[in-house]
Formats: sequence, C-alpha cells, structure tokens
Amino acid sequence: MKSLQQKVDAIDFSERARNDVQALLDNEHISLRPKLDQNAVSKEIRKQRLLKAESDRVQSRVLFVTSNVSVVSAESNERQQLRQLREVFDEVHILVVGNFPEHYKTSERLDANVWLYTASSRFISWRADAAVEIASQQLAFGKGFRPDLIVALDPFESGVAAMKIAQKFSRPWQVQVTNSDFLYVDDFEKAQKGNEWRLPTAYKVLKTATSIRVSSDRLLQDISASITSISDISILPKYYAISHLAQLPKPTETLFPQFNFTVLYIGDLSSKSTFYQAIDAVRLFLQTPKVGLAVIGTGSSKQHFIERATLYGIEKQLLFLGQIDDQSTYMQSADVLIMTDNDSDSDMIVLKAAAVGLPIIATKNQLREELFTTGEDAFLIEQNNVEGLKKALQTFVNTNAKRTQFSHNAKQVVQNRIEEDPLLYRIAYRSSIEKILYAESASIARADSAAMITQAHNAAIRHSKSLSTIDGVEMKVPEP
Repeated sequence: MKSLQQKVDAIDFSERARNDVQALLDNEHISLRPKLDQNAVSKEIRKQRLLKAESDRVQSRVLFVTSNVSVVSAESNERQQLRQLREVFDEVHILVVGNFPEHYKTSERLDANVWLYTASSRFISWRADAAVEIASQQLAFGKGFRPDLIVALDPFESGVAAMKIAQKFSRPWQVQVTNSDFLYVDDFEKAQKGNEWRLPTAYKVLKTATSIRVSSDRLLQDISASITSISDISILPKYYAISHLAQLPKPTETLFPQFNFTVLYIGDLSSKSTFYQAIDAVRLFLQTPKVGLAVIGTGSSKQHFIERATLYGIEKQLLFLGQIDDQSTYMQSADVLIMTDNDSDSDMIVLKAAAVGLPIIATKNQLREELFTTGEDAFLIEQNNVEGLKKALQTFVNTNAKRTQFSHNAKQVVQNRIEEDPLLYRIAYRSSIEKILYAESASIARADSAAMITQAHNAAIRHSKSLSTIDGVEMKVPEP
C-alpha cells in the first residue's frame, strides 16, 4: 500500500491547476444562495443564555462542518445524531458544504440550541471560501465568534472549510476521519469526480489540524505514521447500539441458497488484512461444493486474495460481496462468523454477530476475552493460529447443537454485558472533542501529573481570553 505522502506526490498537480484556470475562465463565482433574512439566526442566538451549567459544568459551543449533504434532510440519521448532541453542548452549529440548488435556504433552526447552515459552490475547491463567508455572516458578532471550537467531519471539503474558519477566527479545531478509502484504496483518486483534489487536500488538512480523531486502530496507526507532527490523535469513542439486533425477525429466505453451510468474513481487504488466515482455515472445508465463504469488504488486496483462492482451487466457493452497510441480514443467513482481525472495527462486527445469534470464531483480544468464554459462547483462538481456527470450524460444521448453544449464549452476553446508554456515549464524544481546547497547553504540560493538568487548563483559559469574547463574555473552556 502506498503511503499517504506517496499518493499525494503521484498526483498531477499541473492538471489540477489547469482545471482551476478553466473554472476562472468560465467566470463561475462562489454561489452563495440568497439570504432570506440572513441575520435572523444571528440576532436570535445573541439572545440565548451564554452560560449554562450541566451539573455545575460549563458547556462549550461547537461548530460541526460536514460535506454530507444528507444532513439537510430532516429524516436522515446523520442529522438526528448531530441534533442529539444538544444534550451535551451549550450550542450546536452545523455547517453543510456542498452544491445546493438555487434559492436553497442558508440557515435553519433545528432546536432551541441547534442551528443548521449551508454553504454552496459548484466547484469543490471553492466550497471552503463559501463556508467561511457563511460562518462570518451567521456566527461572527463584532470582534467575537460564537463557537468555541470547530470540528470537521471529514478531511476533505469539510476539513479545508474548518481549517480556514479556525484560522480566521483563532479557534482550535479538530478533524475526524471515519472513512479509510483514501488511505487503503490505491485508485481512490479515480473512484469519484473530485478525488484528485481530495487526496492532497486530506494530507494538508491532517498536517495542519490542532487535533485528529479516527474511527479505528488501523487508521490511528497509519495516520500517525504519515502525520508525525500531531500530538493529539486518538480513537473516537464507540457507541455499541446493537441490542436491537437480537429482536430482528429471521429472514424468510437465505441469501446463500447455493450453500448448505456458509462461513462469513467481514473486514478490510487492504494489504494489512488478515483475511489470508481465514482462507487458509476454511479452504479444506471448501472442497465440498455445498460449503461457501462469503466476504463483505473491499480493499487494494482483493485481487491477491482471489489469486490465493484460485491457487487452492476454491475460487468458486468464495463470494466477494463488496462493501455492504446493512450487514445484519447477511449475518442471519450465514452459519458461522470467522474473524481474524483484532482492531476496534472488527470488535464491533463480532458484537453485532453475537447480537443476531451468529456463532463466532475469532482471534483473541482483550475485549473479546472480557466478554466471551471460549467453548461456551464463542471460540477464541490465539492470533496467527490457523490450526486452532480449523478445529473450531470443524466443531461447528459437525455439531449443529453446538451452533445453537453458542448462538443463544452469545445473545445473552450482548444483552447482559453491553451498556447502551446514548447519553454516556455523547458525553464521551464531547470529552474527546473538547480536548482540543487544551491541546496547545498540553504540549507544554505532561498529562501524567495532576498539578500539570491544572497548569495546562489555566493556560488554556488564559489563551482563550486572548482569542476573543462575545458581547463581553469570554470563550467557554470547560473543566477537563
């Protein structure tokens, strides 16, 4: 797999420059939609109470920047998730950057303390400037800027917009990376229009950000290796919303009618994938035509795995299904999950499988050993132990009662051991974001000393006072 820097270096910057020149020749300017009473939201939020306690805790105001245009839809899950953060932040401002139709409304109030704004341009590289203008119109009052911190929900259009807004208004900012395609898919720049711009842009954004949050261990490792200047980089908290999966009705028809026994693997198929272990463990069973291996996932090494299966003569028994968001139906149709990865993303897959009652064979890690008892509700095998994976699979193939037992017991583990309090998750998510308020001070003071944490906090407060005020009220810096 090419490194992020190598991918950036391979981009034809001269071609991109020609495109920008052509855009200028076309005389296309940033398309900011007509502002119907554009100051209405600004006037309204000036009236909001500037200090609000949550158990005597000051809450910060946050601006989320996203290029996910589905957020403008009232029915979208992404919009609902952002709205629900009103419980843990004093104010939630959401800025959506994209290419919206003419006369699309610029601002909308979603809740007492939640606002949505849109910034539009036909050209991807100009959307950040549109976002800066909207933020200036809607969120800047005199010399002050309403949000205390800024969060980009992707490192592309959103990342550039957040970076420019943060620089203009002297605010700390964070970029969140939840999609790994630009790191692991070699032809990312060809996959979608605009990606030839997005790839080098992501590198610049990640190098410039005050803080980086990622969704998996693999992203953490790879971005940390590429962006060595960032000290505040960590994994976002996980919300295990899975217990509802146990209540799903059984599908009336299987998705794998060609097989009597189906092994399911879900995971990334990049060069760092451990899927080859799953192939080696299952290949002898795939000599039987009615046994199949279904694979959900994609990545740069998919062709390598196809060639490996062809070498073993089992390519007809492998189903590469691509990337599938709703995996629960496939889990219900399979007979066994085999999981050879050990990162946080694979942990979520294991828990989902347990919730739907799919028997599990997985390599050991701390979370799995804490939740499951091998031989009772899952088979947990030492890492790189292909023979152990084979023996566990042999047990499931030969003993239907064992699969039934593990299915029932794994469901009980999920129902009894997994905490699903959405408020606790949102508090953890807020804490992960608010660490950017102390990032500059934390680089001076080590976090392993309570006295130095206090020193860092006080320094952050002094720094915030020097940044800006809003109608004479200081920027909010909650207690760490």
